[in-house]
Amino acid sequence: MRRQATLRPRDGMETDETLDQIRDVFNGTVPNVFRRMHASGELERNWPPIRAVLVEPEPLPPEVVQALFIVLSLRCSSYYCFVLHSLTLSTQGATQISIGELARVFDMPAVTPEFDRWSRVLKLTWLSQFDGPQQHAAEYLLRRNCSDAEYQQVLRVHAANQVINSFTVDPELKLDGEPMLDSFPAELRALVPEFVRFYMETTSGSSPKRPVCTMCSVCRDVRAVDEQWYPLAVAGELIPKGVLFSHGLCSGCLVSEGVPSELH
Repeated sequence: MRRQATLRPRDGMETDETLDQIRDVFNGTVPNVFRRMHASGELERNWPPIRAVLVEPEPLPPEVVQALFIVLSLRCSSYYCFVLHSLTLSTQGATQISIGELARVFDMPAVTPEFDRWSRVLKLTWLSQFDGPQQHAAEYLLRRNCSDAEYQQVLRVHAANQVINSFTVDPELKLDGEPMLDSFPAELRALVPEFVRFYMETTSGSSPKRPVCTMCSVCRDVRAVDEQWYPLAVAGELIPKGVLFSHGLCSGCLVSEGVPSELH
């Protein structure tokens, strides 16, 4: 591992305090993404809202905050954030298999209290926070599935994720020399190649070898090759092997959940 450059304060004691806060949150380390922010002079402005969602995640459970970061980081062209948040969620009890499912179908680990509701929140957040044909319908349903305080915290996590991800590209931030890795036990660090694989498989896009099926973010039915919606458990051979799941809303849920017709 290459030696990390010494971080010298740009703004006196304020920066020293900020770096100390970062070390407190990240087990005595300053992750390279924050080193990059520091070098650009953006750390003092960006750190407080990021710290707020990590240190004070309520009313969202801490594991839901990490899961939101994992799901939202799939929109980033670098696997840096996906891997580090996956490692953090592993320290909160998630297994390698459950993180694979989180990346594949946006399901929370089954041990999470209110598993169904938070899994739905993950899917609806993905749909509602990015431009798309069902963005406004998803936002309507996200608000219905969250309290006002939960909804506002979801938005804060999304905003923090956008800031962090913006510092992992151009040039792409790699895990080589990442000091945060050393803060995890060896058995978790050994999972890094698997987490990279999860990211690459989920973000590889559609191709003749990798068909895409849409999963409803409310009922989890999937739209199969015949364009009809089926429960995931019984779709069977109607779903191609090696399918890549995208996320949407089926017409039945749009009606049954009371989404105004102008948002369909």
